[in-house]
Amino acid sequence: MADDKEFFDQLYQMWSKTTWADRSIWESGYDDEWGFYRIDAVIDSEGSVHPVASFVPEADAQFIVAMHGLLPEIIRRFLEAADTAEKWEERYDEAANELWARELEVMGLEARIDGLEESLYATPKDDAW
Repeated sequence: MADDKEFFDQLYQMWSKTTWADRSIWESGYDDEWGFYRIDAVIDSEGSVHPVASFVPEADAQFIVAMHGLLPEIIRRFLEAADTAEKWEERYDEAANELWARELEVMGLEARIDGLEESLYATPKDDAW
C-alpha cells in the first residue's frame, strides 16, 4: 500500500506542475484555420486561454483533457480508499488478537475444568486402613 501511495503522490506532484494546473481547466478544440486539434488551459477567473499543445489527434486531445481534469479526483479517491483499507486492516488485527486472547482463555479454562473433573471422579485412596 505504501508503494501505491508513493506512486500516486508522485503522479499528483507531476500533475501539479502542468500548465496552470492549480487554476485552470483544460479544453480541447479544433483549429479551423490550421486543421488540427489543440489543448488550451482556460482560466475562468480571468477568462483567458493559454495554449498547452497543438497538432494533437482528436482522440488524444480528448483523453489528455479528460485525464488532466479527473486525475486529482482519482488520486483523492484512491487515498481515501487506502486510508479506509488501513483502518479496516487495523480493526481486523485488533479483532484477531482479541479472538486469540479469548481462545487462549478458553483453552486455560478447559484445562482447569479437565483437572477438576479428574479430581472429582478419581477414586479416593483408602489410606486409613
